[in-house]
Amino acid sequence: MSKEKIYIFDTTLRDGSQAPSCGLHLYEKVKIAKDLDKLGVNIIEAGFPISSDLEFNSVKSIAKLFSKNGPVVCGFSRLTKKDIDCCWASVKYAKKRRIHLGIATSDQHLNRKLFLTKKEVLNKIDKQIKYARKFNWEIQFYAEDASRTELSFLKKAFSTAYKSGARNFLIADTVGTNDPIDYGIIIKKLNNYFYDKKNIKLSTHCHDDLGLAVANTLSGISSGATEVQGTILGIGERCGNASLEEIILNLNENNKYKNKFSHSIRSKKIYQTCLNVSNLMNIDIPLNKSLIGKNSFATEAGIHVDGSIKNSKNYLAFNPTKYLREEEYILGARSGKATLQYKLNQTKLKIKNKDDFNNFFIFIKKISDKKLKERGISNDELVDLHKKFFR
Repeated sequence: MSKEKIYIFDTTLRDGSQAPSCGLHLYEKVKIAKDLDKLGVNIIEAGFPISSDLEFNSVKSIAKLFSKNGPVVCGFSRLTKKDIDCCWASVKYAKKRRIHLGIATSDQHLNRKLFLTKKEVLNKIDKQIKYARKFNWEIQFYAEDASRTELSFLKKAFSTAYKSGARNFLIADTVGTNDPIDYGIIIKKLNNYFYDKKNIKLSTHCHDDLGLAVANTLSGISSGATEVQGTILGIGERCGNASLEEIILNLNENNKYKNKFSHSIRSKKIYQTCLNVSNLMNIDIPLNKSLIGKNSFATEAGIHVDGSIKNSKNYLAFNPTKYLREEEYILGARSGKATLQYKLNQTKLKIKNKDDFNNFFIFIKKISDKKLKERGISNDELVDLHKKFFR
């Protein structure tokens, strides 16, 4: 059975760079765009061109970077002629182009932010998407706050956008209030609504305010979405967006998804891309961050190390070398004798007999108890401690 392809839309350079203290200069945006291309993303949202001269020039530079080949270059736009014109002026240099334009659709936003009636919103959608059709690009319509929008009106908004020329529809969980079941139901009902239409794509865009952005995205995939939006490291406003590396990890390793879906991401490029984005966007990667955290494949607990030495699958869900990571055993306060023996073998240190080994183990444990806030005893330290103990 052939797998269904999931298209990866990266918005690190637009939604991600809106996070406070994580802004990017033009040359930094270009660097990340090159990394995203090497990573294999299908669409790069390069920025919001009309928001500033820097944004416009960044989008334009990235579009020129991919003038002959590479991913789709996308610009963000509101439903205004001025935004659309500016977006075209910046992305037109790319070989493959997209505009990502839309409007909020929830009663909360209509009544307390836009101060528009539903009829006025539908008229804006119709008028501005028809205008955007003047240009040679793919049109993606987003419904901001879609997850809090009455489904009947969301269908009207999407139907209007479809009739006006859009073929890609984004369902935004803008404030991250959905859970996977509810978000999946929205996607499934919209998928059924469009079932007889050709060349339709539903796209996810989930925020992480309740810690469910990746789970909601995966639910969207299971329910019929064929494109997902996210950012490297999950960076974004407030609690951030869906983490692209975690989405890909699930598509690769989670039994529910790996045999059903495919993607174009080069898994061995993920770790370095994350490190580069961390450096350029001033983001600290949590120690326990899935896949890319410093402790992602590190084990100190003695029982777990013993089990891992016997068979790595005992405590690893997947092989880290597929992502250029390695399993690591930490010799620390919670380590057992199996860890010490492993480290002795690794450093080619010898101990003559069992009593000496046991006494050295007690000595190492006392040292480790004083290093609870450190990353255990390194191999170099172990060599020095061995010399000191047995001199």
